[in-house]
Amino acid sequence: MIQFCEDCGQKNILDLTQIKQGQAVFKCRACDYHNCFHIKIEKKNYSEKLLELCETVGVALYVLVDQTGNVTAHNIKNPDSTAQILLSCAKNSFAIVNPDIKYVVFPEQNQKKFFIFKTGNLFLGVIKEQNISDTALTENLLFFLKDLNIGRNS
Repeated sequence: MIQFCEDCGQKNILDLTQIKQGQAVFKCRACDYHNCFHIKIEKKNYSEKLLELCETVGVALYVLVDQTGNVTAHNIKNPDSTAQILLSCAKNSFAIVNPDIKYVVFPEQNQKKFFIFKTGNLFLGVIKEQNISDTALTENLLFFLKDLNIGRNS
């Protein structure tokens, strides 16, 4: 989540640990000003939350698939062929690495990176925007996916 410092106006990227009981509390990275904002928490259904994936900072393209390769959501041209590639890479990657790993990254020849996240019974494949750091993208998506899982279980 992005919040701007009320003192200097600098952009600050927040994670879940800085948001408690409807309050975003953080010290500005630029001026050290202590900020506290009320955050309105809206209950949304699973489908409404999925629509926000394309608005997540750092996401250029994405496809979300289930364990059988069915596309749940996407903003790419050929979702079905990409889904099969994503599913194959995801199943193989998560089978050979530590089960606590939350994502894997595949660099592409054109300097872009393809991230695969595992969330419940779904796999999310994301091509990162070039103007954002890997860390910022992964923090934004882990925040989004945690919220998505909470919504799905309710």
